[in-house]
Amino acid sequence: MLLIGFAIAGCATTEQAPPTIQVAVVDSVGFTITEGQPVDEEVRLRYDDAQRRLERGSLEEGVAELQIVAETAPDLAAPQIDLGIAYHLSGDLEAAESHLRKALELNPDHPVAHNELGIIYRKTGRFAEARKSYQAALAIYPG
Repeated sequence: MLLIGFAIAGCATTEQAPPTIQVAVVDSVGFTITEGQPVDEEVRLRYDDAQRRLERGSLEEGVAELQIVAETAPDLAAPQIDLGIAYHLSGDLEAAESHLRKALELNPDHPVAHNELGIIYRKTGRFAEARKSYQAALAIYPG
């Protein structure tokens, strides 16, 4: 199972800062993306738990945890992207597209969201849209 590595910065404050991402190249996995959005410890722990469940192949449980994270921290793109990937893996391309579009509303410069949305477009025969999405990902992160 392909799982994109995201790290959400944990912090005790509820102050809202503009979302930012940092891309760190890691040779063994490609790259890791960190969102610079503050979240409380419970949200971060739930997110980590959801990722572990998805890595084990427990899609339903992982999706349920990610839904809670997305509702608790609606300004985060990472859980929306992970929901998009999980729904894609489960075959629900409509839900996958919806969550990936939501991620791009939250963070229009997220290369993984653009790339994953391109995959959904390609699988649903929307090749021109897929190309635009892939090109947007490459423009943001050419590596």
